[in-house]
Amino acid sequence: MDKYIDLFGYRHLNQPYAFKGSWWKIIRPPTLTGSIMPMIYGTLIAVSGQWQSIRYDHFVLFLFIGVMVQMAVNMLNDYFDFLKGQEEGKWSEASRSKIGITPYLQQVPFVFIVLVVLFSILTLWLAIKTSMMIITIGIAGLVLGYFYSAGRSSLSTLGLGEMAAAFSLGWFPIMIASYIQTGHVTGDTLLLALPFCLLIASMILTNNTRDIEKDHSTRNTIAIRIGHQKAYWLLFCIVIAAYISVFVLMFFGLLPLTASIVVLAFPTAVSLFRHMHPESDTIKKGMLQAAIHHFIFSSLLIMCLIV
Repeated sequence: MDKYIDLFGYRHLNQPYAFKGSWWKIIRPPTLTGSIMPMIYGTLIAVSGQWQSIRYDHFVLFLFIGVMVQMAVNMLNDYFDFLKGQEEGKWSEASRSKIGITPYLQQVPFVFIVLVVLFSILTLWLAIKTSMMIITIGIAGLVLGYFYSAGRSSLSTLGLGEMAAAFSLGWFPIMIASYIQTGHVTGDTLLLALPFCLLIASMILTNNTRDIEKDHSTRNTIAIRIGHQKAYWLLFCIVIAAYISVFVLMFFGLLPLTASIVVLAFPTAVSLFRHMHPESDTIKKGMLQAAIHHFIFSSLLIMCLIV
């Protein structure tokens, strides 16, 4: 496995491989809600819900950069999974003479580099216009995203995937949104990010629980360490904690009372629990359900800040 830990690990393979799907599929569109929603939420927090005060030119560019970062990390995750032996039927051998637009394994590192260069230039411009602190946070987020799956001792291998996601798709985008709109971050901002930290952690844990058998030979995720039964109850606790965090923030006056509307998302949480139960035969649908729950919960929370 050591020869596959670098970005250009595909050079150690004797055969090119084609992805069974389009570039659209390899960026995993359903998961993009994990970056888009906290960016919107963080922006509204920064302007105290006064959407008329948002610097929309900076906001739109921020969204564009955030989506590009997650696209890059998502395709890189599939890339390293394949190199480490988690084939899953997503890739197939291809003829060297027929390499074209369809995603090929050897194209992924170069597309990743292009995306990194592009969003780095845009981030630098945005930092000059707003706050240079977003560069530091952005680099930290990219490093966490890269080492989530890269390397012999990747964060997912060490069982730190949920924690890495809580920072890179929870605290970080909300902090960056605050710096962009106001030039500073307060303690309240960090507290208000808690629901999103828990939501994204639930998505990662759902994914890792679903993939226990597939990951067993190459990773040692929390789900693998504690087993499906305990992982299920940990997922249950994290999801419930997301709802409790909203009510705690309401109690301390950091969120309006209308934030209680998030309870309308609970039926989707129940559906998630049903799919992820150890005795369920629909566990493969769990990740999509986790993404739906994240989207509905966060949409309701965002809505309460606007009205």
